[in-house]
Amino acid sequence: MSRYNAKRGFKTLIKPSQETIKRHNAQLSVIIAHHRAARQANLIGLLNPVIAGWSNYYSAVVSKAVFQRLDHQLYLKLARWARNRRPRQSRHWIVQRYWRTDQGQGWVFATKDGLAVNRHTDVPIFRHRKVRDTASPFNGDWQYWATRRGSYPGIPRREATLLKRQGGRCHRCGLFFTPQALLEAHHLNRDRRTNAYSNLAAVHRYCHDQIHGGARERPRSQGTHDKSPTHRGAVCLERGTHRCADQWGERSPH
Repeated sequence: MSRYNAKRGFKTLIKPSQETIKRHNAQLSVIIAHHRAARQANLIGLLNPVIAGWSNYYSAVVSKAVFQRLDHQLYLKLARWARNRRPRQSRHWIVQRYWRTDQGQGWVFATKDGLAVNRHTDVPIFRHRKVRDTASPFNGDWQYWATRRGSYPGIPRREATLLKRQGGRCHRCGLFFTPQALLEAHHLNRDRRTNAYSNLAAVHRYCHDQIHGGARERPRSQGTHDKSPTHRGAVCLERGTHRCADQWGERSPH
């Protein structure tokens, strides 16, 4: 059937090709075969970059089943490597020596120090999303591009990264940020000296005020600490739009 007369209702699924899978599998086999006498930590150090790079490259397509099959094949290769290293030891001893089985993650090929081999299935699958037809990097829609790419000219790298991690939503109220909304980084443990991303969350400015109980003082010209749900930045239930009546000035240091 020609492509012009193709039946409707089918979905295109992009998967790693069989040739690519065989080539990656062969690369792992070569690394293991050439390092039969290497220490476990050295072997893991050689395998991890290859596994991580290949898995991240194919993380935007239908790869979950492929990742699972590759992990199983890698386990068989590592099991043969371990038996060749310790031919006189029992299988129980080999498992206790080269695998961690008490961490709730199945059998993990890892050293006693915690250095573990990467698994293909540890890489999450993120589907590629097409760019919105009305979106342009030059229209000032910083919320859309910062959420999509994790960066945008004029937006601090920290805030853009938080937007991407949170999917463009406020950490407190769960509403989407709009181009007119004001964004602030909130320290989850209230310690401003800890600036790790695990301790930061992007919130609306009015949500940040509510988190801190409206204790921060501002000049009257810069707005008030209204804790009602209809404050600037909340969603209007009638129109479904974002209410951004007032524009505060300088960002808060919190």
